[in-house]
Amino acid sequence: MPVNNSAYRRYKVIDMLLRNKMKPFPTMDDLIDACWEKMQVKTTLETIQKDIARMRMSPPDGFDAPIYFDRKHLGYAYRDPNFTLTGINLNQSEIDSIKESIDLLNSLGGTRVKVKLKNAMEKVLSAVLEEYNTENVKMPVIQTHLPPPSRGYEHVDLLYHACRDRVPVSFIHYQFKKRKFSTILFHPFCIKEFENRWFVIGHSEKEGRTKTFRLDSIYSPVLLKRKFIQTDANEVESALKDYYGVTLINDENITVQEIEIEADADTTYQFQAYPIHESQEIRKNENGSSIIRFRLIPTEELIRLFLSYGKQISVKKPLALKKHIQQLK
Repeated sequence: MPVNNSAYRRYKVIDMLLRNKMKPFPTMDDLIDACWEKMQVKTTLETIQKDIARMRMSPPDGFDAPIYFDRKHLGYAYRDPNFTLTGINLNQSEIDSIKESIDLLNSLGGTRVKVKLKNAMEKVLSAVLEEYNTENVKMPVIQTHLPPPSRGYEHVDLLYHACRDRVPVSFIHYQFKKRKFSTILFHPFCIKEFENRWFVIGHSEKEGRTKTFRLDSIYSPVLLKRKFIQTDANEVESALKDYYGVTLINDENITVQEIEIEADADTTYQFQAYPIHESQEIRKNENGSSIIRFRLIPTEELIRLFLSYGKQISVKKPLALKKHIQQLK
C-alpha cells in the first residue's frame, strides 16, 4: 500500500523527535503535540500507534525502523542511535552549515550551476528536517552584484553536455565585425565564464585549430552524431590557466608571453590586494610604485584592464603588446 503524503510527514516528525539527542525518549503525548505543531493537524493516539507500527515494517511496506518503547524512561527511541528514516544523518551543526551555505548561494551570482547546487542542498536538508524553516528569515549580510542573464546563457546546458560527453556540435555563428553568419562545426572541451560573459572553447573543423566563441554570438546549437576530435592536452591546460579573460588577440599564435607593466603606488596596491593571475610577481620601488610581471597569453580582456588604469600604468614588455595598446589610446 503506498504511503500518503500526510502519513509520510508524520513519519518524518516522529523520526525527528526520536533522533533529538537534546530531548530523548519522547512520549506519545510529545509525538501527538509535535505533529500538531509541525502540521497543524489534529492527530490521535491510534494514528501515531499505527504510524509506529508501519515504520517498523520491512520495506517496501515500511522503513524497518528499530523503534521500541523504553519502560524505564516511559518514552520511545531507536535501538540503533544512528538510524534515520531518510538514511541521511546530520547533526545540528551540519544542518546549520547547510543553511548558511544556502544563504551564501542566494547572495551569489545567478548561474545555473548555483541554482542546481542550491536545489541539491535543499533536497538534502528537506530529507533531514520536516521542512526548511523560513519563519525567521535573516537580513542578508553578504550582497553581490547580480547582473541579468546574458544572451547565449540558454545554451550552457547543451554545451556542457557536449563538453562532458565529447559530442561535436553545429551552430550558427554571427561575426559582429563583418556582420555575417556562418555555420560552425565545433568540438568543444570547455565552457568559460569571465565577468558574466560566457564562452565556449574547442576545436574548429573549418580552421583546424582551437577557437573561442562568445555564447552571445551563437545561434541554434545542435548535437551531432559524428566522431569527436580531441584537442591536444597541452592546449586544453593552457586555455584553462594561461589566460586572463578569454578572447585572444591573435588566435593563430597562442603562446605564453612575459608581460611587464610599470604601475604607480595606488595601482600597485590594487594589484597586491586583487591579483589577476597566479603568475603575477610584484617588485616594489622605494616610492611605492612597482614593476609587475605576468606569464600570460595576451587577450582583449587583459588589454581592456590595462587601458582602464589610464596613465597609472604603462606596458613595458612585450614590444608588440605595447605598440598595440598605444594604437588603441
